[in-house]
Amino acid sequence: MALSELLEADAYMMLVIRVNLLRLKALVTGATICSGILFVGQKFNRIIAMFYRGGGYRANFLAAQATPSTKNGAL
Repeated sequence: MALSELLEADAYMMLVIRVNLLRLKALVTGATICSGILFVGQKFNRIIAMFYRGGGYRANFLAAQATPSTKNGAL
């Protein structure tokens, strides 16, 4: 095998490695972005569920207003 063929094969392998590293970087970046979106969505769903569990924000507010105060022994 001639020296030029070895250099050409070496250059091709370097190109393949570079392309594969770029693909890996794109995959990791995409997975990170997707993970962040899912994390925010999960937190948002928990906040929404917190309000719906007790009948919603308005129901919780009205229930708190209707509860007699126990401050200063008034009950």
